[in-house]
Amino acid sequence: MPTADEVAALIPGNLVMNMEKRDIILETKTGRFQRISERHPSYLPLQYPLLFPYGEDGFRLNIPIGYEDITSRKQKSITM
Repeated sequence: MPTADEVAALIPGNLVMNMEKRDIILETKTGRFQRISERHPSYLPLQYPLLFPYGEDGFRLNIPIGYEDITSRKQKSITM
């Protein structure tokens, strides 16, 4: 069974499809507060702790799609 010294969670409120920008605030290890966006690498692990039990990064911009043909000039990356 995995263990961790720290615990974090997101508590979603009223989920509406046309919701305004979310206000996501983290408390850092030093006790400071940091506002993050839904595209921050820590957002998905906080939202889905069963999928990321060790807190590894979730989605981030420009994740490569694996093997890329070096003759291609177009950069291939995953988008959200």
